[in-house]
Amino acid sequence: WPSMLKAAGVRIPDQLLIHGFLTSEGDKMSKSLGNVVQPNDVLEKFAGNPDPIRFFLSHEIPVGNDGDFAWDRFQELYVGVLSNKIGNLLNRMLVLLQKEGGAVDVSRDEKEWQELVADSWEKYKKYMETFDVSNAVSEAVALAVSGNVEMENKKPWTLEGEEKIHVLCGIAERLRHISLMLLPIMPDTAKRMSQQLGVSYADSMTDKD
Repeated sequence: WPSMLKAAGVRIPDQLLIHGFLTSEGDKMSKSLGNVVQPNDVLEKFAGNPDPIRFFLSHEIPVGNDGDFAWDRFQELYVGVLSNKIGNLLNRMLVLLQKEGGAVDVSRDEKEWQELVADSWEKYKKYMETFDVSNAVSEAVALAVSGNVEMENKKPWTLEGEEKIHVLCGIAERLRHISLMLLPIMPDTAKRMSQQLGVSYADSMTDKD
């Protein structure tokens, strides 16, 4: 194809991005084996929402490498990461936030929160620019892990006043940045997370412009 373009005097691509093969439960997908994974079957399990399978493929299969689709691993990732690490952190923070009147002012310590996620964003940017989507997604997951650690170590439900607000702000900011990192991978989920967090730009996150 590049040779044909060159012969026709058309600018050839700067680089080619080629995906690998996808197997099913360790075997080549085959109608005779009955192990073909139909995207619609996956969508039906999540009420038509493509975000879970987008997350699975992005998290599990580095671009350019071969990968395997296994229902057990899919469920493990969905429950273990999306529900337990990210979803649970969001829900716990929102419950605590409601007890503080439903809102906190994160702007007072803006520089601290920027420093909190600066390294994650630097890595994320590098990974996305080189199409290393798997590791980019892992940066979002790592922020969720650190948020859960912060929740368990600081136990904000036992704190009061400014100390409690400060901890909640740090966790809320992690979640805000997690939703931004997930936006190219799971746009609907990222938008709903941001809406729950009450950030000003939430409703326009998936606008095409």
